[in-house]
Amino acid sequence: MRATTTSASREQLRATYPGGSHALYRDPAKYLTGQSGHTVICRVQGLDAHIDRLHLADLRTGASYIADPAYVRPITSAEIMRDIDTAALEHSEDLLTAGDAWLRQQRTRARA
Repeated sequence: MRATTTSASREQLRATYPGGSHALYRDPAKYLTGQSGHTVICRVQGLDAHIDRLHLADLRTGASYIADPAYVRPITSAEIMRDIDTAALEHSEDLLTAGDAWLRQQRTRARA
């Protein structure tokens, strides 16, 4: 039987996964059975505090999930921006397209 959610644990979930934040979700059933698509990047839609579940929306497909927080990890802005923060200031195949465009724009402005 699942333990009753305490007010403190609800607040911790809200603080860790605020609405609109990004999270990585792994579907345990798909993962354990070797199915593809078991890990997805989602936007946190909300919290169902009565059953300790997060409401998530897959960023790529829009699919909805009601997930146990044990299978969800927050994604910070630092993780999302790491490639730009650590990339060499030249064209690189490793840079995301947006990061590459930003660097090109900065070089063009510097030359003007």
